[in-house]
Amino acid sequence: MGTGVVYIDDVQFSPLQLTLPTNGPSPSPTKAPSPSPTEPIPPSPSPTKAPSPSPTKAPSPSPTALAERKYWYPDIHANKNWCVHGSDFPSWMDTDAHRSNNLFGSMGDCCS
Repeated sequence: MGTGVVYIDDVQFSPLQLTLPTNGPSPSPTKAPSPSPTEPIPPSPSPTKAPSPSPTKAPSPSPTALAERKYWYPDIHANKNWCVHGSDFPSWMDTDAHRSNNLFGSMGDCCS
């Protein structure tokens, strides 16, 4: 048998809290609709006066992409403990939770 409790958007209602309306809807509106909004809409801010007098500096000559990172990492698909050097490691290995246990600077650290 049910409890009669209902949840709507995490708010609990019991059967005693739900009541039916005392009157039905009115047959016609009490006022004519207004032709304009009931709350005034503020104007948008004014644009800036003029563009800046000189453009910003040119971009720096630094690389636009990160350098490829190569590590020693365990080959999780090998049938034995096998370490591989490269950058084709799964992306999850380069997360805070897994980096220290999966990505190494040397073969000795990886295979130990």
